[in-house]
Amino acid sequence: MKKYILSALILLLLTSCSSSRKTGIYSNDFTAQNENRRQVSLSDFQGKPVLMTFWASWCTSCTAELPMFETIWRRYRSSGLIILGVAVEDDFTSALAKVKRSGVTFPIMVDVTNQAKSTFGVGWLPTTVLLDRAGLVVPLIDPDTGEESLSVNGPRSWSNRTFDTFLRERLEAGL
Repeated sequence: MKKYILSALILLLLTSCSSSRKTGIYSNDFTAQNENRRQVSLSDFQGKPVLMTFWASWCTSCTAELPMFETIWRRYRSSGLIILGVAVEDDFTSALAKVKRSGVTFPIMVDVTNQAKSTFGVGWLPTTVLLDRAGLVVPLIDPDTGEESLSVNGPRSWSNRTFDTFLRERLEAGL
């Protein structure tokens, strides 16, 4: 009997450590207004991979990244990727004005209550995270250093080849 229990435990351990198992943390849901002032929840995007950037209209580093995310959005939206810009520490009018001036067409949420910021523990702007189709926060590559982590904090060169290759490979693998 002890052999069967030991065998079952070893099998369970091996199964749970298999390379197909995803690593990361499940994201918590939050709700904010979209560009049309409709309430939208992060869970509305479940089933699709989401590259989410936290930004603010007054943050020049943040707004400098918006065109790079627009390029990624145009390149990969046919693959199902959602780029989601979440404006925090901002008012709706200022955030929307910045979006219109920058020509952004990817989905925007304006979180005037900072619920999203607190949900994701954002302490630095801009901050970018990647969610898989199940809503799991998964590692993404820092385009400037090549290191993987669950969030990238501060301005980065999102339009470089390193990040493009990383994202394309993840999407092809079913991110």
